[in-house]
Amino acid sequence: MLHKGEIIENAIRQSGYSITEMAKKLNISRRHLYNLFQKYNIDNDTILKVGKFINHDFSEEIKGLSYSLLEEPVEKYHLEIDKTKKEIEYWKNKYILLLEEYKFLLEKTKKEDLSNKKTP
Repeated sequence: MLHKGEIIENAIRQSGYSITEMAKKLNISRRHLYNLFQKYNIDNDTILKVGKFINHDFSEEIKGLSYSLLEEPVEKYHLEIDKTKKEIEYWKNKYILLLEEYKFLLEKTKKEDLSNKKTP
């Protein structure tokens, strides 16, 4: 029976992706990927990432692997991104208002200084 590293290696080689391409997609070195092929125990996140890149379902070959682990956080992140965009927009608008108020106060202070200089 093949261990997880061997299963991943076989799937990558059958997918047509080169080791270099796969390493770049995973953002790791080729050496690290070769070391991964030798490991008996690989975390599910890594397996799911590889499966997503090469469009391969490892759940049939690796027991206990669920793709819901990968899919669930995606919706969460979309909600967080939307919330973050709204917060950015709020603070940007607040900053613009503060800048406008600051500009107004500067102009007002400048006018007061000029009028104080004119009157002895």
